[in-house]
Amino acid sequence: MSTETFDGWLLSKTIAVCIPCLNEELTIGQVVKDFQESLPQAHILVYDNNSTDKTAEIAQAAGAEIRTVRRRGKGYVVRRIFNERDDDLVILVDGDSTYPAEAIMDLLEHQFKTPRGMVVGSREHKAAAGAFRPLHSLGNHLISWLVGRSFNYPVDDVLSGYRVLPRAIYKSLVLNSEAFDIETELTLQVLALKHPIVEVLTSYRSRPKDSHSKLNTWGDGLLILRTIALLVRYYRPLFFFNIMSFIFVLLGLAAGSVPILDYIKFQYVYHVPLALLAASLEIVAVIFFAVGLILDSIRYYHQIEMKKLNRDEKFD
Repeated sequence: MSTETFDGWLLSKTIAVCIPCLNEELTIGQVVKDFQESLPQAHILVYDNNSTDKTAEIAQAAGAEIRTVRRRGKGYVVRRIFNERDDDLVILVDGDSTYPAEAIMDLLEHQFKTPRGMVVGSREHKAAAGAFRPLHSLGNHLISWLVGRSFNYPVDDVLSGYRVLPRAIYKSLVLNSEAFDIETELTLQVLALKHPIVEVLTSYRSRPKDSHSKLNTWGDGLLILRTIALLVRYYRPLFFFNIMSFIFVLLGLAAGSVPILDYIKFQYVYHVPLALLAASLEIVAVIFFAVGLILDSIRYYHQIEMKKLNRDEKFD
């Protein structure tokens, strides 16, 4: 597609650059200026998450519009953004100056080519030395692998905070996350709604000196894993409950191996409690499998009804 076609598409769009912030006075002014230069037509808004420093004052002096979200948590900020914005495109980017504003045109070009998709700046392959803590990088790989396996869709950087979302996507999401698991929930809900995700390699800079990440490696990591488990249970119940069923089958076989050996050797079961435990575990495994089938059937018919509803609305 020609550059002129992309330029015409870009000029026809209303775009909001939305920057969630908590105590980023060292970097927010530069982030605002960088996006003003890289995307002059955009409406730049800083969503201050009740900072205790001069984040809001510096952002306003740099030319951004300020919104205040009193309740702490990135999830609350993103939900506020999606609830109140009505732009054709919303760009999410963190206020810590780690994501390059000059990459935004590359992301928007991919959005132009995939209008019903979410475009994500993928950091893993172009990150500066020391930009990722070792455990953060390992956790991101693990979480991305789990999401990819759960939804049969390859993703490299589930935790990226640099995203472009069209109105059709961000207005259709029903988010519940409160903290840094919001990126994971965004990714999972977009996949569940069958929208494509396009990952674009972008550089990722180290934080400036005296600027500190708010991410808690272990606490937020466990929260993200919990979010994955809950959302997979909701959106892919057969997959989730089959895994649970398989786990209990294995536990039942392990518990029942001794009573089985008893019977093979003596034609009598001496370890009765283990036999009862094994039988109970296998019954639970069957129940998990049955629950998965029922919930998957309900989800399937719900999807059919939603498609019928959308089709009827289209022809009204």
